[in-house]
Amino acid sequence: MNSLYERFEEVLFASLENFAEPVPGMLELQKELRDRGLKIGSTTGYTKEMLDIVAPKAKTFGYCPDFRITSTEVPAGRPYPYMIYQNMITLAVPNVSSVIKIGDTTVDMKEGKNAGVWAVGILKGGSELGLSQKEVESMDPAELKKLMDATAKRLYSAGADYVVEQVGDLPNIIDIINTKMNAEEVI
Repeated sequence: MNSLYERFEEVLFASLENFAEPVPGMLELQKELRDRGLKIGSTTGYTKEMLDIVAPKAKTFGYCPDFRITSTEVPAGRPYPYMIYQNMITLAVPNVSSVIKIGDTTVDMKEGKNAGVWAVGILKGGSELGLSQKEVESMDPAELKKLMDATAKRLYSAGADYVVEQVGDLPNIIDIINTKMNAEEVI
């Protein structure tokens, strides 16, 4: 068993660099968030050693959050809230109500809920949907909608406040959340 795991780890580390390209719309979202003056923190289930391979490659594509942390740098990974809290500490964000956790898995939504932050699920380009960009583009639209609806249901069941089709839809959700927060301040 140990020998099998060692071989798996060797193959995994050799291929990680091939999975560093940001999902479609991520670089535009990063620019939009920065234009709005928002900070970008990142959490991952990857180990620090894995992220040390992926992050420099992702940066060559243009993706570079203000802070990132791995599950091996906190007491416990998802669904525990510690990576989100460490982002808040490092980025000096004092209030959970001004944090949005975006993610593509049910455990991401649980992490967000456990941290007390807004949780937004992403469908396309996500692990929970389980389709590559090429598969999404070539799939029958009715079948894709059926899969996306089932995935959205799982994300909502896991605690998502909102579920969007793709990361580029996040600015609209930020506007909705800001409107809700401003309305609550007035009351």
